Amino acid sequence: MPQTLGERLQANINRNNGMISREEHLKSLENNQKQAIKSLARNFIIEKWKLEIIYKIQREELVSVDTRDCRGFSGMYFSNIASLNESMISPEWTAFIQWITDNGLTVRYNEGYDDGGRESWVTLYFKPNSFN
Repeated sequence: MPQTLGERLQANINRNNGMISREEHLKSLENNQKQAIKSLARNFIIEKWKLEIIYKIQREELVSVDTRDCRGFSGMYFSNIASLNESMISPEWTAFIQWITDNGLTVRYNEGYDDGGRESWVTLYFKPNSFN
C-alpha cells in the first residue's frame, strides 16, 4: 500500500525521534561513566588518606594529609577551603567524615601555598576528639 508524503514524513520524524532518544541515552550512559570514574578517584584518594592516618598514628607521628596528591582527579582538587567545602557534599566525603568521627578523631584544615602564586592546597589535620 503506497504511503502518502505526510505518512512518510511522519515515519521519518518518528525514526529520527528514536535516534535522538538513543543519542540522549548514550550521552546519559557516558555521563554516568564519568561520574563513576570520579567516584572511584575520590574513593582512591580517601582510602589512601585513611591508610596514611592509621600509619602515622601507629608510628606516633603528627597526623595530617594535604590535597596536593589529588591533582588530576576530577572533583577532588582542593586549592582552597572554598573548594574543599564544595566537595564536602559528596557521598565519599560524607563517608570519610563519618569514618573520622567513628574513630574518635576531629579534622581541622588550613590553606597552604608556595609563595610564588603557582600552587595552593589544603592540609587536613587530625586530632583526637578529646584534644582541646
